[in-house]
Order: sequence, then C-alpha cells, then structure tokens
Amino acid sequence: MRALIVIFGAIAGLAGLYCAGSGFVTYRAVDSEGFITSDTATVVSSTLAITAAAAEIETQSENLSSGTALIRVRAEREDGGAVFVGIGRADLVQAYLLGSRYEALTDLQFNPFEYNARTVPGRSTDELLAPPESRGDVWVASSAGNGLQETSYSVVKGEDGEVVPHTVVIMNAEPAAGIAVEAELAVKYPRLRGTGIAFMIIGTVLLVVGSLMVYLGVRGGGGDEDEAPPEPRPEEEPPLFG
Repeated sequence: MRALIVIFGAIAGLAGLYCAGSGFVTYRAVDSEGFITSDTATVVSSTLAITAAAAEIETQSENLSSGTALIRVRAEREDGGAVFVGIGRADLVQAYLLGSRYEALTDLQFNPFEYNARTVPGRSTDELLAPPESRGDVWVASSAGNGLQETSYSVVKGEDGEVVPHTVVIMNAEPAAGIAVEAELAVKYPRLRGTGIAFMIIGTVLLVVGSLMVYLGVRGGGGDEDEAPPEPRPEEEPPLFG
C-alpha cells in the first residue's frame, strides 16, 4: 500500500512541476498589457513596401484562427522620416499594391525576430501608387507620421464563419522605393495571462500534495506492517520430577 502511495505521489509531483513550470513560462512571456511581443528588428527593403500576412502572426497563437486574437504592429523609420503602418483585407491590399514591387515577409518568428523575404516583382516607382493614407477604403487600422507608429486590429470571422485574411503593410508615408525600419510585432491571447497563473497554482498544489504523499509513504516504512514478526519463544521442558 505504501509503495502505491509513493508511486502516485511521485507522479503527482512530477505533473505539478511540469504544470507549474509551463504556467510560469507562459506568464513570463506575456507583458503587462497581455501581449506576447517579438524582438525589435531592423527590416530593410529596396522596394516600395514591406508586407506580412496576418496568418504569419497566427503561427504565434492558435487563437487567431478563431478570430479572437489581437495583433499589433509597431514601426519607426531609421532616418526618423514619416512611416505608414496599416492592416487591411488581403484582397484590397493586393489590389492597392498591384503592379508595384514590394517585399513579402514569410515564416515569421518572434524570438528572435526572424523571417524569410520574397520580392514580388513590379515597378519600383511611385507613379501608380497613391499615398496610403488617401486610401481609407483599404485599411481597417492604420497609423502614419514621424517617429514610432503603432496600429492594432482584432482579426474577426466573416459571414461564412472563416477568418478573413488580412495583410500588414509598412511603407513610407509618401510612397518611395527604399525603406528601413525598426519593427516589432505582437499578439494578444485572450485570457492567456490568467491561464498562466492558474497553471502555476494548480501545479504548485499538485507538487505539494505529491511531495506529501511521498514523504508519508516513505516515513510510514517504519510502521508495524514492516516489522519482523517476533521470534517464537522456546518451549519449556517439563520437569523430570513432580
């Protein structure tokens, strides 16, 4: 019986340690605003714009596929000039950039901030590209100006129940080839911070209970059950006389 208590206690303790550790890692990954944030990286392109599919950020959270995650994009031009950051429906963004040469980022990773870049061929001049701010019909969220610019958008489902594809665009506020920015991506998971705390609490309880079970099981090893039976007393011989 004590052996089973020790075994189950060890299993509970290991499960608690794993649960608490996972919760701690999750809690530490989320900032005070509830975002998991990428490293800040320098992104340079000789084209007119830099794009990334919102689905690329989805790889950081399965929640985005259910239309519940909030994505955030920050960018600042290295030379301090005016930069535009926008998020728009993928088909509208594609139509806006049609015929223009731009850089599409794929395989995004947050920490460290890494990606693969694919150049979409087209013109490198701004002749056919209107200033992005003038095309309010394209963007669901945008920001433009000097210094650090930030925009965010909660991806939602369409009428068919599927997540509507969106594209992130970073470019010069006045369209021109050649852009170098310090960029940062972030995604906010619903209730993730609270989930991390809950896992830490549950894991700690399991760890304490498991440790207590092991302690009691081992300590009980000195009980009556394991004591050797007393040796039988030798029978006394009957007296020879009387």
